[in-house]
Amino acid sequence: METDELNALVGVQKQGKEPYKLNEVTMSGDTGEFFLKDILKGKDDNGKYTITSLGKTLDVVFIKLRWKLNKYEEVGGFKTFSSSTEYDDKHTDTVTIYPTKASGRAVARKEKYMMKTVRIIYCYVPTLKQVVRLTVKSSALTGDENKDGAFGLFEYQSDLTHKKQHVYTVTTRLNSVVRNEGDRRKEYRAMVFSMSNVLSTEQFEKIRALIYEVNERIGTKKTEPVKQETQEPEVIKGYDYPEEEFSPDDITFE
Repeated sequence: METDELNALVGVQKQGKEPYKLNEVTMSGDTGEFFLKDILKGKDDNGKYTITSLGKTLDVVFIKLRWKLNKYEEVGGFKTFSSSTEYDDKHTDTVTIYPTKASGRAVARKEKYMMKTVRIIYCYVPTLKQVVRLTVKSSALTGDENKDGAFGLFEYQSDLTHKKQHVYTVTTRLNSVVRNEGDRRKEYRAMVFSMSNVLSTEQFEKIRALIYEVNERIGTKKTEPVKQETQEPEVIKGYDYPEEEFSPDDITFE
């Protein structure tokens, strides 16, 4: 059944190889503002990437969900940050931890180095007309501490299932809520998720092609996009995609 196959490709169900280069989106825990790091443009003369504000609300369509391990700590006045390569299944996938380059099963590395799990979501951003890599911190995976019933990622996915939708058949609205409000030392903003609208048939067909394309780029599955019986995929010229694949620029969300 195609729904099961798409669920596996998107990462709702199990699926490895390291991802290709994409621009990255993160959210500030202080302000709730989303930022785009222009990885594709490269670093400037000062060795830094261009950072652009995307505002405090962002609409996206999920393409692929993966996992990653992170650890931030401060010891003796020195701040250190460790991060793993991406993975799909913590029990079977091997990851490499940087900067130490230690490798092993994700579940074992997480326990040994006491690392946190973050969700990495490949998503299409209509306003940018591009696929980006979104980082969802562990604090945003559940909404237990959110006011007014705002969804964490897990609750959001469950709500979509209840509505008989999938993360790739809707536009998802990203926002934030304040936690520990009033506590100057502990107050922060956590990312929350809600459904903006259901994709049209035309929009979904193009998103579906991107799901296959992203998975092929990552290396999780080598296959051709499922084609509509009444419509042939568009051939994009002048774009760094394999021939007969969709460019994100072709997707219109009006």
